[in-house]
Amino acid sequence: MIINVPEDEPSISDAINAAREGDTIYIAAGLFNEAVNIGVGKNRIRIIGSGIGKTIIDGTNLGSNIDGFNIQASNFITIENITIQKFSRFGVFIQQNENILSHIKITANQSDGLCIENGAYHNVVLQCESIENERDGILVLGNHNFIMKSTSSHNKDCGVNIQGKHNLAFNNISTSNRFDGFLSDNECNTFIYNTSSNNGEDGFDSEKNLNYLFWNKSIQNEDDGFEVDSNSLLLGNESKYNKKNGIEVFSSKEKETKSRILQNLLTNNNNHGLSLEGNKNLVDKNTVKQNDSSGINIINDENVIRSNQYHQNKININNKGKRNTID
Repeated sequence: MIINVPEDEPSISDAINAAREGDTIYIAAGLFNEAVNIGVGKNRIRIIGSGIGKTIIDGTNLGSNIDGFNIQASNFITIENITIQKFSRFGVFIQQNENILSHIKITANQSDGLCIENGAYHNVVLQCESIENERDGILVLGNHNFIMKSTSSHNKDCGVNIQGKHNLAFNNISTSNRFDGFLSDNECNTFIYNTSSNNGEDGFDSEKNLNYLFWNKSIQNEDDGFEVDSNSLLLGNESKYNKKNGIEVFSSKEKETKSRILQNLLTNNNNHGLSLEGNKNLVDKNTVKQNDSSGINIINDENVIRSNQYHQNKININNKGKRNTID
């Protein structure tokens, strides 16, 4: 069944109450001053607006602790082509699984723009914008979720903040956020083809071990381009014009960081191209050039540094450790 708002039902909430599993709700252009809760028995419904900036869900004067869309108790919900703004908590709060958000603008909310709750998995966020929210643009507390081709900018905390495990961030842009562009505060998250620029702290901040970063760009951030914990894999990334290091490898627990830094381009950073804190890292086939301090700064021991290319760094290699192999 197809339900049109406001032709068939006067509000989005009325349309959802009337919908059966699998129904589609089309929302006309206009300003809808309501909070939308999706409870039980609504699996597989679609909610489709008339376009970003045309169908606007607005939270002005609705009270405190109110979310724009709250997917509370159903799965496989699809929401498309809508602007969600000015709610007192989250613009979108996902508490269930396998939902899809596509072509949504989430802005000016008093907490995070989008929050995927702890325990929610396999949700897809595709080609969405989360801008000018009072906390994170996108907050992921659950595991096994997918953030793809989305933009987070001018948020007052991080652009994308991933607290769960085994999540994927693919081909996103995070720019001009107050703190980190991308933050991973758990293990086994993967970042591929993302761009992080002009953020107030790190471009990419991985505060736990076993994170994977492939072919990302980190440009003109106020701290490090990439800051990663132990047992990380960085392959094919580009880090340039950051205020501190292009890449900093550290360990929050022990000296054996055992990270692999392969085929990255580290250029024109204000401190080191690569700073290695910890032991037994492998640094292979990177291009390191025109960094203001050393190209590679080795703080600890038993690292293997080989087949890298250096050009016009203040010092190409600053070896402060012991038993490091430099080829």
